[in-house]
Amino acid sequence: MVLILAPVMLLLPVLGFPVVLLAASDTQKYKYSMILLLGAFFGVMGYYFVPKIDTDLVRYFSNYVDVMRGSSWNSIMSSGTSFDNIFIVQKFIFFIASRFNDNQVLPLITMFITYTNGLYVVTNYSQKNKISIRLTFIMLLLFLVGMTFAILANNTRNIVAVSFFVVAIYRDLYLRNTRLLTLLFYGMAVSMHIATVPLIMVRVVVSLMETIREKNLFRFVLTAVVLIFSLIVLVKTGLWSQVTEKGASYLMGGGSGTDLAQWFATADSSKAESTVKYVSMFFCVIFDLILGVSFYSSHNNNSSQLEFYLAVFVYNIVVIAMIFQPGTTWLRFYFVTMYFIPIIFYAGYKIKNKKY
Repeated sequence: MVLILAPVMLLLPVLGFPVVLLAASDTQKYKYSMILLLGAFFGVMGYYFVPKIDTDLVRYFSNYVDVMRGSSWNSIMSSGTSFDNIFIVQKFIFFIASRFNDNQVLPLITMFITYTNGLYVVTNYSQKNKISIRLTFIMLLLFLVGMTFAILANNTRNIVAVSFFVVAIYRDLYLRNTRLLTLLFYGMAVSMHIATVPLIMVRVVVSLMETIREKNLFRFVLTAVVLIFSLIVLVKTGLWSQVTEKGASYLMGGGSGTDLAQWFATADSSKAESTVKYVSMFFCVIFDLILGVSFYSSHNNNSSQLEFYLAVFVYNIVVIAMIFQPGTTWLRFYFVTMYFIPIIFYAGYKIKNKKY
């Protein structure tokens, strides 16, 4: 089936893409093959994506891929500081792209990872909840519509890191799977971009909130110990100082006269950017209303689902708070929301049809 659909989707996407999307919606029959095929499709789209001159992607071409092209992996790792080498996943992706004489391999790789991780979450959630093919098809469409391709292709590092984090938190809080693979996804998220550290810290705080709700003293103490240990590791590795310094800079508008401040000023003066900001805020409010009703439903006793909903609820609150700050910092949290729009949709569907 895959061998037949792959060339059809690439050569005749108008026909092949909806067929593959429909096949991916049958999660009881196709677990991974169709989402890998869809991920490959968006990877090819990434390859043909032409960035504007003043974008992050062009900067990554010149500052990373072109620089690494003449270097071996050992020399790249030995030339970096111990702090720099924390970001080994980021370096590895740039290194792989540099092995080719075509910089467009970079967005091919990043878009494949970004979309495949998101499609995995949607299809796995559908499979676990035995959602119909029709509803799963709608959920997949919502995911694809919500993922603004040009922004993601230009973003590169942060969106790939968020995609790793989304898989990790879904496996962690919803599937209750905290085995090595889940921890590896958390590690890859941090190793791809430092902005995922605050996301992980919010996840730990959410668990603390849930233990208080459950009045579970043992789990509260255990989660508090994990939080303290995590803070110690962050301080020892230097990540904490980087997170706080960069966080303060972003929240204060980038500082006077910096490139970041200029970019924030440009974004804030753009009517299109402002419209996107407040439309996103509106959707976050709607999403949290749905999650709030789902969370407090008297018939919902699924503790893993409750904690997962609470986490997404809190991320949306952070997005709303960040929207009132200068620039585009809010997007770093909104990327998480984007991945979970299909699951929020299904929560709303269950409320409408009183399936709790």
